[in-house]
Amino acid sequence: MLTHLWRDSEINQMPQDEEIGKYSIPKGYVNATQMCHANNKSWGHYKERKSTKAYWTALSNDIGIPISSLIIEIDGYGSSQGTWVHPEIAIDLAQWVSVEFRLWANRTLMKVMTAQEPVQQQSMTQIQLLVAEGCQLRVIDLPGPQKGVDDFIVAQGCDAFHALYNTAVALELWEIKLFTLLTYPPAIALNQRFLSGLIAPEGEKLFVLKAPKGTGKTEWLSQEVAKAHDQGRRVLIITHRIQLGEALCDRFGVNYVTEVRTNETGALLGYGVCVDSLHKDSQARFNPNDWSNDVIIINVTKNSCYEDWLRMDTR
Repeated sequence: MLTHLWRDSEINQMPQDEEIGKYSIPKGYVNATQMCHANNKSWGHYKERKSTKAYWTALSNDIGIPISSLIIEIDGYGSSQGTWVHPEIAIDLAQWVSVEFRLWANRTLMKVMTAQEPVQQQSMTQIQLLVAEGCQLRVIDLPGPQKGVDDFIVAQGCDAFHALYNTAVALELWEIKLFTLLTYPPAIALNQRFLSGLIAPEGEKLFVLKAPKGTGKTEWLSQEVAKAHDQGRRVLIITHRIQLGEALCDRFGVNYVTEVRTNETGALLGYGVCVDSLHKDSQARFNPNDWSNDVIIINVTKNSCYEDWLRMDTR
């Protein structure tokens, strides 16, 4: 069992499928009872909300897991007892508790589901304790198959380790890097200067394009926008900066949200909008249900994805 620390309170999570007596708890499930106790909140108050019940139903339908398996009540097993919930429900619970707790949960609880988690299982508690004591931590990522410093030095030599040691990064920067890593193997990998000739996988609903600056991403997206319009589908362009959104819309032949009411094409072809306006009270009057079967382009950088988007409250 993996133990996280939130403001000196322990919150347990399953790093892999485990058995607690007669109960089977899947990988990633979190002790929601501990989450509530750590914040002086009541699990009962959360679960009785209409929005909570609606979310559970929608999540169950989306991932094909019955609610009775998304939420597991355990009695009579000491510190393991309480309510264990699917990690996505844990994130929703954290959002209900507070913005600060939601950020912590996003960064901590979901790491169990990524390839980086084996390292986290062994060291996260120690790291949190050292940070709590005011220690300044730096992190080394060992390349190759070696499992620790001793093995690495035996295989590669002291000079190789000293070279790595001199490039160690601050813990905060290392944690940011985790959010920029691909957690799924790429379906298409290109080794060429430009993206010309890239064909989006047929039938895929979600397509992530990661490429360096100057490789022709905007030009490639322009072609995809044109294809969508030929198919009668609108395009929503989401950016983290207004200026960037306006420039992309001009390139794609789509109105930015501020032009929708004054331009004769309006929102017929779609529109561009800043991420901060993705809520019903903005001038976009944004409703995600309006974009079924349309194309959505989210243009982000590493920093904006990690900081700006995690701080966003879409109401």
